[in-house]
Amino acid sequence: MFGKLYIILLALAAIISSFFTYYAWSWLQSIGAPAAASEGFAYHAELAVGFLWAAVVILLAAGNAVLWRSGRSWAVWLSLAYFIIAFGALSFWLAPAYSQFLSDHNVTSASSTGPLFGVILIILMAIVVFLNSLSS
Repeated sequence: MFGKLYIILLALAAIISSFFTYYAWSWLQSIGAPAAASEGFAYHAELAVGFLWAAVVILLAAGNAVLWRSGRSWAVWLSLAYFIIAFGALSFWLAPAYSQFLSDHNVTSASSTGPLFGVILIILMAIVVFLNSLSS
């Protein structure tokens, strides 16, 4: 039962985070004022990041329920895979697209540390999941 519930939660998280990520990216394709597009992007990118963190916490909790119930760690590892894909999309696709948008519209911005930050967080998350699966 916990396994089926986990799969449903994972599917919902993937659909919703994909929507927010795509919608944030679509603001960068706007033909309107760059300032309005930038604000729309920032708002929806923040929603994508916020949802990602909430979904990861929920998925890890559900994954741990599966781990404790069945003794198998597949759900915890799927939570890591979800995090890597979703956060990777935000860090390695969306953040560079925004930097390129700002560059194309002659808007100055601070240097982007998105990809480096993404790699560090993905490695930390992998360590947490690995240690969690060992503790069972």
